[in-house]
Amino acid sequence: MIKKNFLDVCQTDASWVYVSWDFIQEGFDQFFLSLSKRDQDESWLKAYDVSISIHDQSWHLLIPDPGHCFRVSLSGVSDNGDNENVLAESEPFETIPSPKTPEVFNEKMLHMLSTSDDDCTSW
Repeated sequence: MIKKNFLDVCQTDASWVYVSWDFIQEGFDQFFLSLSKRDQDESWLKAYDVSISIHDQSWHLLIPDPGHCFRVSLSGVSDNGDNENVLAESEPFETIPSPKTPEVFNEKMLHMLSTSDDDCTSW
């Protein structure tokens, strides 16, 4: 059986994705996941990196701006930091938008706040 690098992404809710992977370590001492968001001009902007160990096999990543297109990459860095390679990368994926608070709830909340006597008993 030939081992190859792979990375799989599954959105668990509007704010989180579950990432799992396997890769060949060859020549790298440090590893990290990168979450990138596709901009309006179709370029990729890095949202953040997460350092992982050689023993990690999965991670949950926070989606900073639900309802947009993202991708995750797994990279390795050599000990001297000169050599950084993308080992595996997900296909771009659209995240589901955050659920909106119903307007009726917002109206009731505003009414309670405006009629409250600041002791929170109307909550």
